[in-house]
Amino acid sequence: NTAPAVSIKAGLELIQPTDLQVNLANNACVPIIFDTGASLAITGDKQDFLPNTFKEVTSLKLGGMAAGALITGAGNVAWTFSCENGDNLAIITRCYLVPSANTRLLNPQGIFDKHNGNPGNFWGDEERFHLQYQDKPIVSVEYSASSNLPIGHALTTSTDSTAQINLALLEEENQNLTAGQKLLIEYHFKFGHTN
Repeated sequence: NTAPAVSIKAGLELIQPTDLQVNLANNACVPIIFDTGASLAITGDKQDFLPNTFKEVTSLKLGGMAAGALITGAGNVAWTFSCENGDNLAIITRCYLVPSANTRLLNPQGIFDKHNGNPGNFWGDEERFHLQYQDKPIVSVEYSASSNLPIGHALTTSTDSTAQINLALLEEENQNLTAGQKLLIEYHFKFGHTN
């Protein structure tokens, strides 16, 4: 099957350390396998996708070792990694949504585009796997002690996203308060602010 037509703006973007620290306060880093055998990046989590890039697809299935796994969408993801020099780099790449996937895969060769002036390199040595894009800092990840796969840890937060606040404290969408805390505020509003 052919991949769906999705507008992709791939590349890498340097992120200021303070931006990453703010995101770290609200998000957990996730493991991502650097898989040179993958044709395309894969995630099982729809929340990884950048806004306005995700498109649902039908009738697509993975081939290779994961033959038959259903692909339900495609779009751009932004995974932010720490670099060797202390900078942080957001890798923006095309990705398939595979709900049955229990891990994220990044295909290093898929983020480079030499013909359009975006060359890069990836290589491994006995201790680490390295990725360098054009004049950007090097991202190095360690090999897993249990599987020997190169696994990096990254934030899945979009570099374009803005912080969100729910001003209506009691709304269902407000995930900042537990159900008990919302009930307590309701009682406070009802009995504490009587005229």
